[in-house]
Amino acid sequence: DGRSALAQVEEHWNEIETIILDLMMTGDLDGYAVCSRLRESPHARNIPVIVLSAKSSADDMARSYAAGAFQHITKPYELQCLMAVIERMVRLRRREREAAANVEKYHAIFDHSPLEMLLLSPDLRIREMNATFRRHFPQVAVGVPALPASYDEASVVAGDHPAQQRTGPVFGIAQP
Repeated sequence: DGRSALAQVEEHWNEIETIILDLMMTGDLDGYAVCSRLRESPHARNIPVIVLSAKSSADDMARSYAAGAFQHITKPYELQCLMAVIERMVRLRRREREAAANVEKYHAIFDHSPLEMLLLSPDLRIREMNATFRRHFPQVAVGVPALPASYDEASVVAGDHPAQQRTGPVFGIAQP
């Protein structure tokens, strides 16, 4: 039933690569409700859900996708098709986990660097600053322009700009 499925996912979320879910379930929660609750869960929101159901109308499929399903496969189904979708969802989940791990590594390296570092947006506003920068410049805030309105490109190139007097030359701006 839907409630026990949600409980299993909450208990084992870190081990789950993909979820196969029927729309017709016993109990008070149908598959649409379970899928919606999975999308609301901080642990399960990124786990791909494959709906495998005898419900095959366009409305049923639209409701599945609206509830958060990644794929809707109707019964009867071809095993090869189902296996291909499962493999694709597992690869997707693993890539997302790798990307999250890489973001964590980036933040650890960036924040623990002994160098004073800023990450600037294309409009030259400060997006991030590491701990070393925050320690040396506690008055600087995220979201503010990195250079004053009276910015003079020639003074930056010459090394006369106040931002360079302490932190060294400006090497570039990160683009999204």
